Amino acid sequence: MSTHGVRAAMRDTLTGPNGQWSAMRVASLLVTAVVLCMWVGFCLYEGRLIPLTWQDVTIIGGAQGAKALQSRFEWGGSGVWGRGAGNPWDGEGL
Repeated sequence: MSTHGVRAAMRDTLTGPNGQWSAMRVASLLVTAVVLCMWVGFCLYEGRLIPLTWQDVTIIGGAQGAKALQSRFEWGGSGVWGRGAGNPWDGEGL
């Protein structure tokens, strides 16, 4: 990842191993953002903290977990942990 700020970090997050936009990465980010923004919006509207339901947590966890699993197979062992930083489960890159 380059050190040119938020735009570069978002570009690295939303592009696949070939450098092209990844529809699944964009969709998982949108699902997470929509669920969390709606939750914050409803908390502000109600004027109190509304606990997240297990359905909300499952939606967010499922979207992020599926993308993480796909990245594991796209990038291999070292890619998920920083594109070459090593796999912490193997004692590397700590």
